[in-house]
Amino acid sequence: MIQVIIADEMLIDRKQLRKILEHNGIDVVSESSNGIHAFNEFRIFKPDIIFLALAMPMMDGITTMKRIKEAYDEAKVILVGDEESRRHLFEGLELGADEYIMKPYNQTQINKVIHKVLRDFEQLKVK
Repeated sequence: MIQVIIADEMLIDRKQLRKILEHNGIDVVSESSNGIHAFNEFRIFKPDIIFLALAMPMMDGITTMKRIKEAYDEAKVILVGDEESRRHLFEGLELGADEYIMKPYNQTQINKVIHKVLRDFEQLKVK
């Protein structure tokens, strides 16, 4: 079973994403509302994927991603942003994020990005 962490300051967005993921048989092992907690939870659970919102208190999504990737270079990170943070999403991709999604998101978009990230990961393991 695929395990994920959701890190987003907005409770309603975390709950919406959790509902979509669980509907597809994905195990949400933790939710975080700030980057420091997300990093610590990643160290504990080492999930297959972490969804990181760009805008979070205490430590933003890009800084959190950098710390995760420094400690676990194989970590799969999907950044979550909105129209206002589009520029930062592309910066995040350049710095090592595996994918991104834009709010408001839907089930089709989430499924597509998860399958792409995991497919790319499996192809790397085969090589």
